[in-house]
Amino acid sequence: MKDKLNKWLTIIIIILIIVIGIIVIFKYFGKVDKTLPGEDFAYKIETTKESCTKDNKYYELKDGRIIYTNCLKDIKINDYKEVRSLKEVLKDDENIMEEIINILNDNGEVQEYFKAKIYIDEGESGFSNEGLKILVCDNAKNKNIYLGSLEADISKDMCE
Repeated sequence: MKDKLNKWLTIIIIILIIVIGIIVIFKYFGKVDKTLPGEDFAYKIETTKESCTKDNKYYELKDGRIIYTNCLKDIKINDYKEVRSLKEVLKDDENIMEEIINILNDNGEVQEYFKAKIYIDEGESGFSNEGLKILVCDNAKNKNIYLGSLEADISKDMCE
């Protein structure tokens, strides 16, 4: 009786080891990472830099907020089907700015200040080609949004 019990325990242990081994193999070695940089996002921000000057008025949202740019000549949205300027996309869907901010909030660096937040993408995640800074103001006098390259002098003081 003891021999039968030992044989069954041995068989059960061998089966458990095989099952655990198969799970480990599939979980860690069977997965091939086929994602490209930026493929995690629904689109990619493509910017063209220019010399840094004063903030340029770029677009006025329906709610009265103004989007300004600094050190950026062009901003394009690549949704992996077509490439359009941010202005064109904003005309169709102003929520794109909130989506961009949310992506940077989840995947970029966020600097929080009283009545202002700066979102930074260094360009390494694949979300933007050359990096991007976004300052979002949130006070009674200024609720504007400032977009800039990594070189842009964007600071919380712009919200005052």
